[in-house]
Amino acid sequence: MQGHPGFALFEKRSSYRASRSIFDTSVADLLGAIDDFSARALSENSPLFSSPYGDDELKSIEKKIQKELFAAANAAASLVDHSRIIRGVLTLSDYNERLARCFGNDGLHEFVIALRVFLHHVHIVEASWNLHYDFDAKSKAASFVLDKQTLLRVIPKHNFSKQDLLLRFVFQQADNISIETVFSEYKERVALFHEWLERQLRAEALVALHDYDHIMQEKRNLNERQWWNAMLVSWLRNWKTPPNPHSHLHKYLTEEQMAQVNALPRNSKEQVDLVIQFVDKDDAIDDKLRALAYELFERSPPTDSDPAAAD
Repeated sequence: MQGHPGFALFEKRSSYRASRSIFDTSVADLLGAIDDFSARALSENSPLFSSPYGDDELKSIEKKIQKELFAAANAAASLVDHSRIIRGVLTLSDYNERLARCFGNDGLHEFVIALRVFLHHVHIVEASWNLHYDFDAKSKAASFVLDKQTLLRVIPKHNFSKQDLLLRFVFQQADNISIETVFSEYKERVALFHEWLERQLRAEALVALHDYDHIMQEKRNLNERQWWNAMLVSWLRNWKTPPNPHSHLHKYLTEEQMAQVNALPRNSKEQVDLVIQFVDKDDAIDDKLRALAYELFERSPPTDSDPAAAD
């Protein structure tokens, strides 16, 4: 299949999608870790600030946030590179226009990419926890922040792309730059742009890619049919009492799906068809395999209370 005309784009698309998945996971882990800290810090009589072990735990949390920040910033840069590779093999005349529309020109993107350069190459910008009290609102907030003055001091020492825009972005931030705010907003912009890019990858004009996808899906379906055929034939022809399918449906179906299945006449073709509809997401089944599934259910006990229902 590597000689198929759609293989090259398929391989690049796979790498791009893996990069996007890593970015989504990394940012979710970063924001989740900050949320966990916030909930713990704001809980009543938090041990973070009232326990002799609080300092050690805070240091451990800081290291975790620093690690997640490193991962998220690097994942953002990786996604940029893989997106450019996709652009290099597709004709996307409005790519730059979409970038500008989705990411804006306020310097947020440049700031996130600069964090990657800092953390990976030149300067560990430390994330630190922050408790903020709003006496007027009688509330407090806990977050992780980056120090604005440190960034303004370090950025001019290095040659960043669009450095003026980067500095202007940092200058406009509060003294403590919220990591959660930065990456929450950046995540939304990334999603907006890559929803558009995914639509381009599904364009009908990419005939070779779609043909490759179709062939590979048929191969997976064939493997699936062969496996289920071997199992069903063995159960139905070689076992005195085949396994009771009702005893295993909970492994494949949600509670809601189970309720819909159980609402139909037990072991009826309608019930079997609904089970297949839920389980066979790629429509791999053929008539021969469906007939074997009907037989398996027909030979199962009429009720779960039947002694023969035990596997």
